[in-house]
Amino acid sequence: MELLSYKLYLENFGECKGMGRCCTCLIKLNSKFHKVNDFEGNELATLKKHNFSNLNDRLSCKIVIDQNFKLIEIEL
Repeated sequence: MELLSYKLYLENFGECKGMGRCCTCLIKLNSKFHKVNDFEGNELATLKKHNFSNLNDRLSCKIVIDQNFKLIEIEL
């Protein structure tokens, strides 16, 4: 979330400042070969509350960028 908000100014992006509650930092991760970290904290509950059920839908505030993040396409 910080990377996206510092590089692109997106209005109303990250309203809860990384608490995983507002769903305004929603992204879609596309990768056939690389796995991103598991859901963190209340991320899955927040996604379900906002009717997102695709496992590629994630909250960018809960994504840990590590070596597994290489070659993953992000949709805003």
